[in-house]
Parts: sequence; structure tokens; C-alpha cells
Amino acid sequence: MEFSSAVTLPKSILFELIEAASSPASIERALCLRPLLLNEVDVTTGETPIVRACRKGALEAAAVLLSWGKLAHSTNTTSGESLLHLAATAAAQNPDLGLDSAALCMLLAIRGAEIDAVDMAGRTPLHAACSTQPPQMKTAAILLKV
Repeated sequence: MEFSSAVTLPKSILFELIEAASSPASIERALCLRPLLLNEVDVTTGETPIVRACRKGALEAAAVLLSWGKLAHSTNTTSGESLLHLAATAAAQNPDLGLDSAALCMLLAIRGAEIDAVDMAGRTPLHAACSTQPPQMKTAAILLKV
């Protein structure tokens, strides 16, 4: 009899809510029931809920998560990308969803995210916004103004 060393863990409810673009009220309820979900790490990606929300361009989910903690300085541990890096490229990464990367970047800036954060490749969020295809000019303009 062979045993697999791989263990498949179920996704946390918070990650599932973010992936499904659930209502902010649903995310809020999940956090009320289990506040520790805020800092949970997805074992397959290394992402926390706020990192996932910014990568997906989930503005409302990010707003709820940010209201629960000082998360604006979080980073993606594998690439060193800040939340602003992820938000700046979210619309280009998900073109069919009609995301507003600029609004998400503005929210993060208001909540204290570092505008000049540098990822492992030496890029700032402004570099990230300008290097997407197509370039995220509205987002770049926001990053230049804040």
C-alpha cells in the first residue's frame, strides 16, 4: 500500500469568499466569527487574504480586510511585491473583469501603503502599472499624485 505525502487542505472560507467575489457583508461575517482568518496564509501560494484580494483586484474585499487591521504594508512573500504592486497590475491581469486598479491603489495609499515600495526586481508600483499590457495609465496617474 502506498501513501501520498501530499496533503490537500481545504481553502479557508475567507479565501473562498474573495475568490467568489462575495459581498463585503459576507467577508465581514466570516471575520466576526473567526478574526484569526485575517492573518491566515494559503499553504499553496503563501498569500494572505489581503494579498489575494489585491492580486484579484477585489476592491470591496480589500476595504473590509483593511478595516480589520493594519495590513497596507503586507507583501507577497515569493516576489516581494507590495499590495500596491499587485493592485496596480490587477486590471491587466484580469482584463475580462472590468477592474478599477486605480481605485484600489487609492484605497491602499489612503490606508498607508508605501508608494515607493520596491519588489525583488527593483520595481515600484508605478513601474508595475506602466509595464502591463496595456499600460495602466489611470493607475499610474493616481500613483504619481499620491
